Amino acid sequence: MTVPALKARNDPQTPSNAVLITTEQCERMSDRESANLLFHPGFSTAEHTSNVSGRGVEMDVVKNNLEKIGGTVDVSSLPGLGTTVRMKIPLTLAIIPR
Repeated sequence: MTVPALKARNDPQTPSNAVLITTEQCERMSDRESANLLFHPGFSTAEHTSNVSGRGVEMDVVKNNLEKIGGTVDVSSLPGLGTTVRMKIPLTLAIIPR
């Protein structure tokens, strides 16, 4: 099966012909690597994006902020069963009262 290149979608800050991942890279990716595309800056599943919609807080921001405090984030997915996102933060930060 040929996998198409992953192209940027109508992102105002990305040229319309920008290729985020080539076809060859897609074909060589493991399931785990594919799931981790969620953390690629600018990644969106929205058909169309604009300055105000279809983007949300990107998962690369979530991952970077978790890593800054010593945490981790992991994604696993099973076709037909669902996707699990695990976020871990250091215990010392988890018990600080707000």
